[in-house]
Amino acid sequence: MERVLVLLSTYNGERYLREQLASLFSQELPEGTELRILVRDDGSSDGTTAILREYEKEGRLSFYRGERNLGPAGSFLSLMKRAEHYDWGEERAEARTYYALCDQDDVWLPDKVSRALSLLFETGREEAALYYGLPRLVDAELCPLPLRRDARERMLDFASALIKSNSTGCTMLFTRALLLKINRSEPDTEKITMHDEWIHKGCLAIGGRLIFDEDTPILYRQHGNNAVGCQSSGGAVLKRYLHSLLHPDRIHSEMAGELLRAFSRDMSPLKRELSEEAAFYRRSPGASLRLFFDRRIRTAYRKRNFLFRLAVLLRIF
Repeated sequence: MERVLVLLSTYNGERYLREQLASLFSQELPEGTELRILVRDDGSSDGTTAILREYEKEGRLSFYRGERNLGPAGSFLSLMKRAEHYDWGEERAEARTYYALCDQDDVWLPDKVSRALSLLFETGREEAALYYGLPRLVDAELCPLPLRRDARERMLDFASALIKSNSTGCTMLFTRALLLKINRSEPDTEKITMHDEWIHKGCLAIGGRLIFDEDTPILYRQHGNNAVGCQSSGGAVLKRYLHSLLHPDRIHSEMAGELLRAFSRDMSPLKRELSEEAAFYRRSPGASLRLFFDRRIRTAYRKRNFLFRLAVLLRIF
């Protein structure tokens, strides 16, 4: 038997929420699989909570309001902590529990969960494993967009993920073993980019299993109000780096430091070495040069590699 707990974070999402929930209720699950939905609202001021209360009264989901607004990263990490102690009722020793992250404005195609489960089927009960992939990009009206994310973005190696982890949270489904590892990490959300990037990098750091799907059955809605959209084009990447020049937050090196703090004991010597190099490169000119010339840390994109080395040179990585 398999159980899937969908973790949904909401914030002023009344416009698309019913459509998303309908797609969750319409999942075509393997026989014996149970799916439930746990929702955390991050301080909505529109009709979002009224919609959630309506569905909760019908017994279709569990919902709670956060004590304060945490932003998407903090909200999802808080949800994961809550999910660890979720009460499924009758305990079944043979049941395997998985967790799926869910945005408030997408649409899951009927086979989204079953496809992920089938690819995770051979994962051991105690194994930290993550399924994720490329979503199908659509506009606000669910019309397909010509923009297609490159499959090279799978980035299954830790070194390239130190530069950029192109993992999309709404595609993720992972094992309880990984949930527990992430929950114990307790990152400073001011020092990480997003929750999905932290989960992806964390899984890589500890040597977990990653399963990448080049066509995840989800309609990933791009519109003006979503908290984080798909901005992986060359122009978007350049724009972010130009912004870094004017507002250097050094988030990537800060995140490498967080990875070291949280997962150092589980890292291989090589991963620990690369993390230290990225985290502490500003300590001396020699340390900066070591990172600048280290060809082990690179992605599949020339432009991104150039911008990474430029950021190191300018000490804003």
